Amino acid sequence: PERTNLERLANDLGLGTSVRFAGSLRGEALFARYRDCDVFVMTPRTLKDDVEGFGTVFLEAGLAGKPSVGTRSGGIPEAVIDHETGLLVEEGNIRELAAAIREVLVNGDLGKRLGENARSRVLAKFTWERSAEKLVDILS
Repeated sequence: PERTNLERLANDLGLGTSVRFAGSLRGEALFARYRDCDVFVMTPRTLKDDVEGFGTVFLEAGLAGKPSVGTRSGGIPEAVIDHETGLLVEEGNIRELAAAIREVLVNGDLGKRLGENARSRVLAKFTWERSAEKLVDILS
């Protein structure tokens, strides 16, 4: 619902050619965007009656071998292991967020290591097979 306002803001800030609003993506179109990016960033805000529950999108980015930058809110720290699969910042701290994004982009070795760790973690812990194994263990 905020797309029009955000597009206007991007244009007002002179970012019209640097910001792309892709809309709702699924399947191959979504994974193509993950493959195209250098770092996945999502910084939701905790609201009175709403918080990011887990952050599956961080796992999707990790599966594509991409490092993530997120906030220490809700379930995000369960999806992103700070300094192992991505970087976590305090919610609302714009300077810390900018520094984290810059650090991943400037330090190619760090971004590569975080992305590789993220992919390995997803494949080891978050596949359907692993989920089924955990369910069987719980039910046993």
